[in-house]
Amino acid sequence: MIDNNSADEPPVTKHTLDTPYPVGPVHIYTAEIDGRLVLFDTGPPTESAIQYHRENTDFGRLDYVFITHFHPDHIGLAKFFAENSGAKVVASRYDTFRYERGEEMIEAMIAIFGQMGFSPQEIARTRKTIEWFEKSTPFASDYLILEEQEQLMARLGIRWMRCPGHSQSDIVYMLGGSAITGDVLLREIFQSPLLDVDMETMNSRFCNYTAYCDTIAKLKSIQSMNLLPSHRDYVDSVDERIIWYVGKLADRAQRAAPILSSGASIRETVGRLFADQILEPFTLFIKISEIVFFRDFIEHPEKLIKALKMSDLYIHLAGKMEYFE
Repeated sequence: MIDNNSADEPPVTKHTLDTPYPVGPVHIYTAEIDGRLVLFDTGPPTESAIQYHRENTDFGRLDYVFITHFHPDHIGLAKFFAENSGAKVVASRYDTFRYERGEEMIEAMIAIFGQMGFSPQEIARTRKTIEWFEKSTPFASDYLILEEQEQLMARLGIRWMRCPGHSQSDIVYMLGGSAITGDVLLREIFQSPLLDVDMETMNSRFCNYTAYCDTIAKLKSIQSMNLLPSHRDYVDSVDERIIWYVGKLADRAQRAAPILSSGASIRETVGRLFADQILEPFTLFIKISEIVFFRDFIEHPEKLIKALKMSDLYIHLAGKMEYFE
């Protein structure tokens, strides 16, 4: 059981599940509200996770499953819960778009890769990776769209805010004095900002960098809350996590800057940084995503600098930012 700020707040319980992914175990959370249960994230689509839930989650009292974002260690059992309990799955429309318009989204992603200097063979491999990533975790066929649930959220006493950057759909849920932060704030993990299609247009790239700059200001509102992350045991503070993350971003972007400034494509930049190693497809996808993020930062450092100054954090990162100003 996790300590809350007040004895009157709904009790929140952390559950830790193993995953087959490099990030390691994932934390998900249950809360009891008026004698009923809600679940925040599901864990991965594995038999061991299903068995854990059968033994530890009271399906008869479970009313809602809230999703922080669409990655498989968070949304992997949404379909399972929809089919094996009376719970309703609640997800952001930026997640549900992926399932409602999946083929269109995949074609748009392939078009984006085609603009980055990749060969037809590499694009074909990338297509398979994206298709696996999108289709390996079937979503619930019956769900609620978070942005349309104002009355439900008020009744449950759950607040939420979009904090995109790592993904387009990142949601932070707030219950009493606790904030369930998904992958938005992680201790000493550089959560890769994964390349994505802009779900609003379906014909352009979502800019993780601009979104992250906007998210920095939002995160100040949960500074004093009990922060409940999806990975690692705890988060020390909002400020410390932003300082650490931006510091890593600046260090890595500085290594990529000379290559990008020479006019190299994203593909050429990845090849030169990794000495043309043959990277496993998903690792390559992550590295591409990071290089695009770095390029956006290098081209518009003023966005991040402004966000840091508004949050009174620039003083801690001024030395690293000087290179880009």
